[in-house]
Amino acid sequence: MKKIISMLLAIVMSFALITLLPSCGGGGVDTEKGEYDVQIIQYARFDALDAANKGFRERLDEWGKESGKKFNFTQKSAGGEASNIMTAVNGAIASSPDFILTIATPVAIAAAGATSTIPVLYTAVTDPSAETSRLTGLDNVYGTSDMQPIAEQIDLIKDLKPTAKKVAFLFSAEEPNSRTQIEIAKRECDKIGLQYEEKTVTDVNAIQATVRSISEDADAIYIPTDNTIAANIGAVVAANERNLPLVVGESGMISGGGWATLSISYEILGRQTADIVISLISGKTLTEEERHQIYKGAMALDISEQAISALGLTKEQVDNIKAKYGE
Repeated sequence: MKKIISMLLAIVMSFALITLLPSCGGGGVDTEKGEYDVQIIQYARFDALDAANKGFRERLDEWGKESGKKFNFTQKSAGGEASNIMTAVNGAIASSPDFILTIATPVAIAAAGATSTIPVLYTAVTDPSAETSRLTGLDNVYGTSDMQPIAEQIDLIKDLKPTAKKVAFLFSAEEPNSRTQIEIAKRECDKIGLQYEEKTVTDVNAIQATVRSISEDADAIYIPTDNTIAANIGAVVAANERNLPLVVGESGMISGGGWATLSISYEILGRQTADIVISLISGKTLTEEERHQIYKGAMALDISEQAISALGLTKEQVDNIKAKYGE
C-alpha cells in the first residue's frame, strides 16, 4: 500500500510541476512571455552587417505590435577585432537573454560554442555547415546564410569588361567564409577561361600594399563578402591606382567605392532571420531546412556611375547587363 501511495504522489507532483512550467516552443523557448530580451552581437560596423541588424530588429518590432509581444534589444560589437569577440559573447550570455543574434561568422562560431541552452541565431554567415563553422547539428542554433550568387558575380566581370583575361581575388586569409567563396569563384573562372591570382591579407594595415602588389596583367579585382575587406573598402579604393574594376560580393561595398555586384539584400536576410525567432516563439517545430536557411529574397544588380564612366559603357550596354540578370 505504501508503494502505491508513493507512486500516486509522484504522479500528482509530476503533473503539478508540468502545469507550472511555461509553455515552450522549439528550442525550449517560452512561448507565453510578453517580453523578450535579445542580445545582438555584431562583428563589425559596415553597410551589409548594419542592414542585417536593422532588418532583424524591424521585423521583430513589427510582429511584436501585431502579437502583443515586446522585444528589448541590447547591442554589442567586436569592432572587427577577433580579440574582442569572447568579451562580447560572455557579456551577452551573462545577462541570460531569451535570444542571442550573432551577425557574421566569427561571432556566430564563438556564441554557438559558448552556450548550449540559450537560442543562438546567426546571420551573414556564408557556410554554416562548413568544418570551420560547425553551426549545424546544434540543438540551440538557427540562422540564415548569406551565400552570394558567386558564379554570376564572376560572369559580371566579363559583362563589364569582355576583354578581361585575368582577375585578382582579394580577401582575408583569416576568414574561412572568404576561402569558401574563392574556391567557388575559381571553379567559375575555370569554366569561362578566366585566369586568376590570389591576394590575401592577414592584417588591415597590409591592405594597400597587397592591392598594389596585384600583377600587371590582372584586368579586374574580385572581393567576396569578406568582413575585413568590406570594413576597409576605402583602403582598397585608395590603393587601386590602376583603376581596375572592383567587382564586389555585396552592395554595401558599392557605397565605399566598389564598382559592381549582383547581391542579396542583407536587410531582407535580417528579416528572414527574425522570422525564425517568430516561429520559435509561436511554438513551431522547425525542420533542419527551416533551422538553417538559405536566402529567399531577390537579387539586386548594382553598377556604380564610376564603373559606367570608367568602362565607357553605353546606356544600351548597361540595359543589356541589367536584362541578363533580371533587372
